[in-house]
This record gives sequence, C-alpha cells and structure tokens, in this order.
Amino acid sequence: MIRVRPALALSMMIAAASPRAASGQWRLGFDLQRSAYAGGSKDTAEAGAGSFHPAKALAVSVRLEHRVGRATVDLGVRYLRSGVVVEAPGVFVGFDNEFRAIEMVPELRFRLAQTPHRATLDIFAGPVLGVWLFEDFGSRTVPGATAGLDGEFPILDRLAFSVRVGGSLLTTVFREGELPPELELRG
Repeated sequence: MIRVRPALALSMMIAAASPRAASGQWRLGFDLQRSAYAGGSKDTAEAGAGSFHPAKALAVSVRLEHRVGRATVDLGVRYLRSGVVVEAPGVFVGFDNEFRAIEMVPELRFRLAQTPHRATLDIFAGPVLGVWLFEDFGSRTVPGATAGLDGEFPILDRLAFSVRVGGSLLTTVFREGELPPELELRG
C-alpha cells in the first residue's frame, strides 16, 4: 500500500553563521509545503476509475540543519491537517479536517553545485515516520521515504530562500475495513 506525495516546499533558512562560513554551523529552517496525494485505494466497480485518498494539504515544517563540507544532516518535523477525497468519473466529494499528521523527516543532503554568489543545488533523501491522527479512527504510524532537490538562494548574510521539489512514498494511511465496499486498498 504505497501513497505517493509529490511536494513543492518554499523555505526560509536562518543561518547560525554567515553562509560563506556555514560549514560546521547549525541552521534553522521553516518550510511551507503543498502536498498532493495519489494512491490509497482503487475502485473495484465496473468503471474502475474512482479512488479514496487524502486531500491536498498545506504542511508546515521546522528543520534543524548541520552542514559539514558538502554534506548536510537535518532533522525536520512536519505538521499538516487535511481532509479525505472520494473521486470517480463526474463525481468529487471531499470531507474537511478528517486527519492531522505529525511527521519526523531526517534527511541527508549533498551539494551538487554552487555559484560564485553562494546559490546552491542539493540532492536530499531520508526516511519519513509519521503519526496520523484520524477524527473517527484514532492514530496510526505511517513509515516511508522522501527524496528530491533543494535550491538555496542567499538573500542577506544570515538569511536564505530555498525551493525544494521532491516526493515521498509512504504506506497507505487506511486499513482494511475503513473504506467503502466498492474500494480496495492499493498494494
């Protein structure tokens, strides 16, 4: 049961030291991320084109980073609140605020390129461990992995703007018996 979550995150980084001397320094980052979901379930009816999955969500993250040379280790905590969507040909039904999620997202980043003006391009990857809290079904642990690219652009001596593009693969947030009978979990 895999759920794919492509993401685009816009980040502001506050450096603990000047970006020129950032190796070996700690930094704090704040992300706003727009998440979209696919997977979760599939329609077993004759038309076979429906699905039941989490709705698009806005997530907020806080990341603590430590850079050593070209490598960066960071620990992120992400929070999101979203609804559930039922889609079929010609039908779209959404239920607001059905769940909240808190995810731990440690990442290892490696610098691919840097310009003379200190703009950088990094590749990142790491595990994801989320606790999803459903209004009617309680909580559950949802493990997975994430990867993508991070472009960082200095604004001031201790402030940078970054754009992150990536995706996550997570196990489904649903369990057997939670879906309508015409839908089955994807696997």
